[in-house]
Amino acid sequence: MTQIPILQPARWSRNGVRIVVVPGAELPRFRLEIEPGRAVLTGAFTGPFATVEEAERAAEAITSAADRKLSA
Repeated sequence: MTQIPILQPARWSRNGVRIVVVPGAELPRFRLEIEPGRAVLTGAFTGPFATVEEAERAAEAITSAADRKLSA
């Protein structure tokens, strides 16, 4: 079995939200990292996600919700 290396570059990054590979996972798993100080909804689900597409959809939802919250 191949394990994912501990350090992985972000696969996607925008507006303070990054998609990263979960270290040590036997299968590719992705999670979201949110920069400290970034206004996000409390309880936002950050993973793990089985596909990068799921993680991208969650990241888009978090950033758009936070942007709406800031503009209100």
